[in-house]
Amino acid sequence: MKKSELEPEEIERIAEAEVQLSYFMAEQIQNATTYFGYPEVPENNDLSILGVSGIAKLHLNNAGDPWIQGHAKMHSKEFEQEAVEFVASLYGIKDNYWGYVTSGGTEGNLYGAYMAREYFEQLDKRPVFLYSESSHYSVPKNARLLYLKRKEIKSQHSGEMDYENFAEVIEELKKNDSPPLIININIGTTMTGAMDQIQEVQRVLAEKKYSPDLVQIHADAALMGLIYPFISESADLFENGVSSLAVSGHKFPGAIHPCGIVICKKDIHKKAFGENWVPYVGTS
Repeated sequence: MKKSELEPEEIERIAEAEVQLSYFMAEQIQNATTYFGYPEVPENNDLSILGVSGIAKLHLNNAGDPWIQGHAKMHSKEFEQEAVEFVASLYGIKDNYWGYVTSGGTEGNLYGAYMAREYFEQLDKRPVFLYSESSHYSVPKNARLLYLKRKEIKSQHSGEMDYENFAEVIEELKKNDSPPLIININIGTTMTGAMDQIQEVQRVLAEKKYSPDLVQIHADAALMGLIYPFISESADLFENGVSSLAVSGHKFPGAIHPCGIVICKKDIHKKAFGENWVPYVGTS
């Protein structure tokens, strides 16, 4: 689309973004003249030799919480905040969210399970991790990395979770003192694009009288996470008990660099981690 074909409001937004990037570039170039870097130089001379220009020449480090600047001046946290806010707004949790830009869906899934594990450990409880057999391979791998006891749920032919088998597993767990649960649901399986239905998961938990206080739900939305909010019949994930969600930039919209975003409920995140301050980056 040519610029002349855009609406005046769209042209104004583009102009504002260009001005914002110009100010950002000027500030970071100024920082690069005095910043020694840790542990690398602030301007990537190798990329400079290759003819890469602009922001790509600068070494920007967003270590730590996106909302805390920390010790380093050279970062792009203001844009990271915007990216996270965009996804949070799609899922309707603009007033109660935390998140950051990840390296991809696998890291987002790891963080969601990690947060849920830490949440229950603050309550001195050891959870059981549940996932369907159609889940991405990173899901059970992450459970092993976190030393979580885990149980696999069968899938339907479509790749969607088998809710009858899920109910059987929940019944079995109730006979073993109803341990806390971390449940992974899929919003777009890798091979079939199937989506687990959060309302069906909650229906089973309610029928089995499993306490909501003993359940944390993570949504692996690597494939369909940026499409799901626009599907008219889709249920509101966070209103229906999801506490964290991971999307991947590799699938859609097809980013050229490895990336993803994880978002979670801010109150759950705070209960899980409190104020974990890392001195050398000056942030959490």
